[in-house]
Amino acid sequence: MAEIQKEMGNASMKGGDVDAAAGKYAEGLRMANLVLQFHIYQLRLTGDRASPAFSGPSADSTVVSQLEQGALVRVGNQSEDGEWMQLQRPDGSGELVEAWIKIDGDGWKWEQVVPEEMQRKAEKVCVALNLNLAQVCLKQHDWAGTVAHATHALELDPDNCKALFRRAVASVNLVSKKWVMGAVGDLMNASLIDPTDRDIHDALKATRQQLREIERSWKEAEAEGWSRLMLASREQCSEEVESLLEARAEVDGLGPGGATALTLAAEAGSADLVELLLGARASVDLPGAGGATALALCAMARRRWPACCCRPAPAPAPRARQARRPCSSPRRAATSGWRGSC
Repeated sequence: MAEIQKEMGNASMKGGDVDAAAGKYAEGLRMANLVLQFHIYQLRLTGDRASPAFSGPSADSTVVSQLEQGALVRVGNQSEDGEWMQLQRPDGSGELVEAWIKIDGDGWKWEQVVPEEMQRKAEKVCVALNLNLAQVCLKQHDWAGTVAHATHALELDPDNCKALFRRAVASVNLVSKKWVMGAVGDLMNASLIDPTDRDIHDALKATRQQLREIERSWKEAEAEGWSRLMLASREQCSEEVESLLEARAEVDGLGPGGATALTLAAEAGSADLVELLLGARASVDLPGAGGATALALCAMARRRWPACCCRPAPAPAPRARQARRPCSSPRRAATSGWRGSC
């Protein structure tokens, strides 16, 4: 059914109805994702013995129930050693319960419900549909949507040239150093995969030039009183912010109009950078260029203010690792070339 939706979407695209195509692609993607979710999260008990469910990821824990042969369960977290899975509520809500099963035991084994062949087919369809949706978003100038769909495709197929190229095209239109650096990385990876593609070569050349122009504009801004930390915070360059803070950059330095790194990060809506700057003891009381403090800016943007602003953050509780795809090695959205930060 997902493939039928894809073909119907292709027909709409050829007919020039981009909105109809987007709807067909999205419905097909929903169907294909359901198959993948079942593959990852649903298991069936095989063997000739019942499988106990324990209150924790240890055979020394209390047995809370016995699951008979043929039982179907949905799982969530995986233990650090990879031998235990935590159960979800059977209603599909995704809520975890205090019950764990051992994948392999004495006389039983938990196996994936969806066959490997079907899972691979669903992954292929997901890649194609995300690529098509990325193309739709490009036509609609929805740059963030393009990046999202191309990234989803790359999670399943890290060497997909179309996904790398489309994400790069969208990234340069977001016009900040963070995104342009990511686009350069994507295009470099794409050129390694297909060194004969002239469009990739030309785009890489133009994007490198755009990055040089951004660097030149940063130097001009520094001459006008903006610190590099302020510029990195404004453009959400998290790695550069972290590096500057480690080098003891002045966290509360004032730029033109009274702007600070923290108020600029708050204006940009970057909760991660706000927390990073607060960790470096940035002042929440200094007003920015418009007279509003970082706290007020976050409130106006209706963004959740980090807990560390209001009270000391508690030590994180130990957490079980999230379930991973059992059929393949972890893949990181091709982030070797695109980090989304600078």
